[in-house]
Amino acid sequence: MSNFNIYGDSAKSKTRGRGVDIASQRFDDLDQAALLYVQDFLSRRDNPPNVIDLGGGFGSMSARFALDGANVTFVDFDATQAQENFKQIENPLDDIRIIETDFKDLAIGDLGERIDVLYSQRAIHYISYQDAHRLLMSISNLMPSGARLFLSAAGCETEYGKTYPHRDRPVQERFAMVSPEMREKHHIWSPIVTYSKNDLAQLIESSGFVVDDINVSGFGNVKAMGSKP
Repeated sequence: MSNFNIYGDSAKSKTRGRGVDIASQRFDDLDQAALLYVQDFLSRRDNPPNVIDLGGGFGSMSARFALDGANVTFVDFDATQAQENFKQIENPLDDIRIIETDFKDLAIGDLGERIDVLYSQRAIHYISYQDAHRLLMSISNLMPSGARLFLSAAGCETEYGKTYPHRDRPVQERFAMVSPEMREKHHIWSPIVTYSKNDLAQLIESSGFVVDDINVSGFGNVKAMGSKP
């Protein structure tokens, strides 16, 4: 497989055409921040944090969280590859809770009574802005003060974002397929929303969080860290 981006990642398809799996190839700054927070949480408290991995793909970050001692719930509409990967780890991760569903159909009651960490990389853009807002609001209601959010989304300045047909619309009105060339290259075969920094900050803040840090990666995706006030 040839490299397809500035980081040298290979075009390894994620579940059912929802982008390329990056997490199993590269541990980025948002991954590191989330894992460090979980480790710090464990060092300061007697109880492990409850972590939601929303759109977990191949399960790489769920495995990292669980191996560190967190209680992990993996959510994705296709958990097949993740389940296989969990079985191949030296100490099989049979205790990761798996919810196989599309985000917009997620029953919030299935997530438990308390969430300490919401982690979601390169996934929230596969549902409309309105559905994303409802989902994040519902999850926020299960998070205590000080709980943390680690969230990234497809950016307007990615190479597929620059040719995205809804690029000039307000974010609430964006939900479309990327161009045919970009579908093939990035394995994106579902409609998406693309986000600017302001768009993602608006989504996070209107869902009950405070934005602690937000930036655009070299590739053009938007990454944010937030907390529950």
